[in-house]
Amino acid sequence: MQIQLRFVEGKSFPQGLVTDVLEDLNRLLYRLERQDIENIRELFPSIPQVAVDAALFRLERYNHSAVYIEAARPGSLELVIAGSALAYWILEKTLAESFTEAWLKTDLHKRVRDFFLMGQKKKSEIIVSSMENNRLFNRRRIREKRIVINTKLSGDGRELLIEILDYEREDSPPSYRDIEKE
Repeated sequence: MQIQLRFVEGKSFPQGLVTDVLEDLNRLLYRLERQDIENIRELFPSIPQVAVDAALFRLERYNHSAVYIEAARPGSLELVIAGSALAYWILEKTLAESFTEAWLKTDLHKRVRDFFLMGQKKKSEIIVSSMENNRLFNRRRIREKRIVINTKLSGDGRELLIEILDYEREDSPPSYRDIEKE
């Protein structure tokens, strides 16, 4: 999954807004990755519960690793973010230890891999829905800014464009550049 996060409209944005948006995206994707591991036995009952429990325990160490910044593009502030396939990686490592090297050659490995790959579109749709229902940016600091957001999801759901079009800079200091323009 690739997310393009674009801050536009020629206004300056405070650093806190950028980091809050990134943290909220990471938090949501981490929660979705965790749910994938918690629910994996419903689809694949042959995966031992002890492996699921171990994977959930390991997942806690990576709670800030659900998204990666792959690139920053010129122009408006644009970050290219990748969903990290964290749940798949943790579960695969855990199951590989349980089943040794033969794990990669099993039909179960292929089915689990396909399950996680197919889940990208659903995760992107949940992000869009959370933004449309104003649930993603739930921190008071972000809500108070009244952000105008536009989202666009590709047909296969693997690419998501999030544009932060505008926000109200109420009661925040101007930049030195703003002062020079006065």
